[in-house]
Amino acid sequence: MKQRTTESKDHQLLHLVFGALLLALSSSAAAQQPQKVARIGLLSPYSSAVASRNREAFLKSLHELGYEGNSVMVLGRYADGNSARLSILASELVSLKPDVIMTSTVPAIQAAMQATSTIPIVTVSADPVGAGLVASLARPGGNVTGLSLLSPELDGKRLEVLSETFPKSKRVAFIWNPADAGMALRFKAVQSAGQALHLMIQSLEVKKLNDLDSALESATVGKVDAMIVPSAIANAYRRHILDFTLNKRLPAIYENKESIEAGG
Repeated sequence: MKQRTTESKDHQLLHLVFGALLLALSSSAAAQQPQKVARIGLLSPYSSAVASRNREAFLKSLHELGYEGNSVMVLGRYADGNSARLSILASELVSLKPDVIMTSTVPAIQAAMQATSTIPIVTVSADPVGAGLVASLARPGGNVTGLSLLSPELDGKRLEVLSETFPKSKRVAFIWNPADAGMALRFKAVQSAGQALHLMIQSLEVKKLNDLDSALESATVGKVDAMIVPSAIANAYRRHILDFTLNKRLPAIYENKESIEAGG
């Protein structure tokens, strides 16, 4: 399992993921005929529309790595932000017998792990060791490998940047999904960093779309001064959150450029 120490652009991140992906494919490729099509299962917690940009970059990087359109097949399944669907979708993918499954976020990874213990799973997650997905970065064990984004460590840095940029901020909201073990680790990290910076951290919990309006309303009632928006939440509810922060003139810090390009 490779380890990321800084945030990078989407294209660079995808290239690193493909390194693990190719290693996962290589074990079966040696025994296959040269013309066999590599089947890649893609389990996304988001909608196909939200995931389309990364899917395009994914296919482009596969091409750059020598995989032409007729030599690889991507089997996509999308949960549309509904974590309850992930187990069903993971089982569907496994029934299609892909050579490897690629996924991200702890709930999606856990669904894939429950569906298969033999098909290689290549992942991107906040803290795979802390979330109990792998034994260690050096020796993940089992059928899971991929990248650690080191998000809990970086969240503390994001809070520092937010505090330095908006020094009058005293109450900062962190919007997260408590059903995601990776986000639970991140929330703890933000709380710890907040104590060091003398900031009050308000928890905005969102497990599903129906929770979003009440979470944002509690931010208004709580009179928060700024907000931290993890990529998993931004990817699932980007437009809604952007409209809220812009309407309230609320400073927010994101971890991916899509939110900035969309007006954040």
